[in-house]
Amino acid sequence: MVIYKNISKKVIFLILLNLLIVNLVNAKNLDKQELADRYYDKGCYDIAYFDQAVELYEELIRLDPNYKDNYIQIIVIYLEQKNLSKAREWIDKYYKVSNDKSLYYGFLGYYFFFKKNIKESIVFFNKAIEVNPNLAGIYAGLYFAYMKDG
Repeated sequence: MVIYKNISKKVIFLILLNLLIVNLVNAKNLDKQELADRYYDKGCYDIAYFDQAVELYEELIRLDPNYKDNYIQIIVIYLEQKNLSKAREWIDKYYKVSNDKSLYYGFLGYYFFFKKNIKESIVFFNKAIEVNPNLAGIYAGLYFAYMKDG
């Protein structure tokens, strides 16, 4: 194995970690949902894993387009990455599949929050709460929106 001097230890570590994950998948025969969730969890610590998670979630959606949790994971990833055009695209896809207005409005609240359109985010957070007053994450978003709004 030849290792070039200009490759950082972090890159080598990530390559070895990726090989380990691939070997784990082959050895334990993990299903794609579990693997996607593992990449998502790792993405919370290293953003590079989010891209791999999105690819797997998209593949899972092609296999079962009615399983809503995979849409939610993709939306959260794109919001986390501040890739707002992709986030909005997946928010709309989620709503077409789920018809869940509370999460749809909540996601739009976060979408507008990250676009720095705070007034619009407050409107959508409030709409989400009207539909379902039991979503703690929406109250958190509304709190932060009010803090930004002054």
